[in-house]
Amino acid sequence: GRRDSQVKIGGYRIELEEIEAQIKEVPNIKDCIAVVNYKNQIVVFYKGEELDIAEIKRAIRKKLPTYMYPHIIELMTFR
Repeated sequence: GRRDSQVKIGGYRIELEEIEAQIKEVPNIKDCIAVVNYKNQIVVFYKGEELDIAEIKRAIRKKLPTYMYPHIIELMTFR
């Protein structure tokens, strides 16, 4: 296995850390983690205020190529 966060999806090499860095720049997001699920989809879990997912997507679309868009974005909640 690889020791970095590079994955290959749809023929593209993707650095998950690059996705995380862009999402962390969105106001009111404290932290996040990007992973790839069993369907080979990029999933991002974030901590912070609950935000409109469309707002997060608009913010990152200005900075990331289409193939790096997360398929799923979820707020992490703790009880």
